[in-house]
Amino acid sequence: MKLKSIVFSIVLLLSSGINAQTELECKTKLSIFHEAVKAKKYDAAYEPWLYVKDNCPDLNLATYADGEKILKHKIETSKGEVQLSFVNTLLDLWILRGEHFKSDTPQGEYEAKACQLQYDYKVELGKKTLELFECFDTAFNSDKETFTHPKSLYTYFSLMVELFDAGKKSPTELFETYDDINEKLEVEIQNYSEKLNILVEKVDNGETLTSGEKNKKRAYESYLKNYTLIQKNMNVIVDKRATCENLIPLYTNDYKTFQNDSIWLKRSVSRMYHKDCTDDNLYETLVKQ
Repeated sequence: MKLKSIVFSIVLLLSSGINAQTELECKTKLSIFHEAVKAKKYDAAYEPWLYVKDNCPDLNLATYADGEKILKHKIETSKGEVQLSFVNTLLDLWILRGEHFKSDTPQGEYEAKACQLQYDYKVELGKKTLELFECFDTAFNSDKETFTHPKSLYTYFSLMVELFDAGKKSPTELFETYDDINEKLEVEIQNYSEKLNILVEKVDNGETLTSGEKNKKRAYESYLKNYTLIQKNMNVIVDKRATCENLIPLYTNDYKTFQNDSIWLKRSVSRMYHKDCTDDNLYETLVKQ
């Protein structure tokens, strides 16, 4: 028994020594790749970063923030199977980040980023339209609050339109997705407008913005410009497909199912009004309901 106890103690001490050595090595390499990333020397940062990711995934959030920059550089500067391997590594990195730093990894934001990356490399990854749409749809409905990137919101909508035009999605699904995304855009436009107004008021009052505030102002203006542009494009696309000839039979068929759904009623009345479908008896029925 004493011999077993001694052997166990030796193994434990050796294990602790190895872990301590690995942790020290990780901290050293963390410092190396972080400084390299700050200098935009992404190729030099790759190997020490990879060591830290593989051996100490919970050491520091920088492993994921810097790792994203490193991998995006690798993706942009490679081709073929090598490029595809970096795409998959980045997708895995976002999953790993959620496992080790969940509170710093908003679900909607990072799922949307993963869907967008798969969309951007859909040919290389062999992704189909329906599969990509379901990826965005799941991300949007799981966490709308942090699903905010303009490009991803528009990609989500464009995939629905593509499926609708191919006869794989119904008019009801098209209009519901449009309404959901449009309402999200309205929320974000309101949000960024309020943030921008605070800074504009400071300038109007003769105050000088800090460098950080100037950067925020440019970012808010950029987001507002993109959200507005997306909204306009979405409206043009939907207007071509939302004719009275399509809306009246659609809402007539759906009325029994959704007659007590206030959101559906509001959207239906609004769309029929804006498309000048108000002469039909259905419009009056919807308004009264």
